[in-house]
Amino acid sequence: MSFRTVLAFSLVGTLWAVGSFAQRAPASELSSEGFGHDPEDAYLSPARYTNAFFGFDFNLVKDAGLTPVPQPASIDRRIQLLEMVGGTSAHAAVSLAAYEYRNKNYTDAKGILRRDLDQELFVGVEELHGIGKTTVGNRQFFYYETRRGINQHVVLAGELTGYILKADLSARDVNLLHQLLAAFCNAEFFPANDAERHAGTAAAYYCRYGEPNHNLVGKFLTMTSAKQRSP
Repeated sequence: MSFRTVLAFSLVGTLWAVGSFAQRAPASELSSEGFGHDPEDAYLSPARYTNAFFGFDFNLVKDAGLTPVPQPASIDRRIQLLEMVGGTSAHAAVSLAAYEYRNKNYTDAKGILRRDLDQELFVGVEELHGIGKTTVGNRQFFYYETRRGINQHVVLAGELTGYILKADLSARDVNLLHQLLAAFCNAEFFPANDAERHAGTAAAYYCRYGEPNHNLVGKFLTMTSAKQRSP
C-alpha cells in the first residue's frame, strides 16, 4: 500500500472520529459563542426553561413529565422557541413561539389570539373563556381557554420588545393544566445577559434547530432520572 493511500485513510479516519465526537459531545460542552443572539437560544433543565434572548424563565411542572421534542421550522413568520410533551396519561404539552412586532402594521398579541380562537371555533371547540387579560411576570398578557373532547388548553400572548410571545399550554387533566398555567404566569423577566445565572448549573443549551438539540433529549432524560433517584 502506497504512502499516499495510507495518508488518505488516516485523514478520513481522523475526520470521522472528529465528526463522531462532535455529534456525541454533551450540549454543555459546545461553544457558547454567539449564543443568546437569536430568539430560539435558551437553556433547559428538568426544572426550568430559560430564554437567553428575551431574558425570562419559568419552572417546569414535575408531574407533567415534560420532554423536549424537535420540530421542523415553521413556514410562516412564527419563531418556534420551545416544544415539550408529557409522557404521562395527562398528555401535557408546552409550546412557546415568538412573532416579530416592529410596529402597528404587525398583528398584535390580542389579534394573534383572536385569529387562533376563531380558527378553533370554526373547527369546533367549547369556548371556556373568551379573550381576557392576565399577567405573566407582572407583564400584561391576553389569553383564552378552550376544550375539545377531553383535551383542554390555554393560549396566552403578550408583547415583548419587538416581538409577541405566545404560549400554548395543554393537558387532559384540568388540575395539571392549571399547574402549568400558574408556573408560566409566575415567569420571571430579567436582563438577557443574566440568563446563564438564572438557568443554573444543571441546565444545557437548548437551540431549537441547532446542534445542541440533537444531544439534549438524551441528556435531559438522564438528568431527570438522576434527579428522581436522588433522596
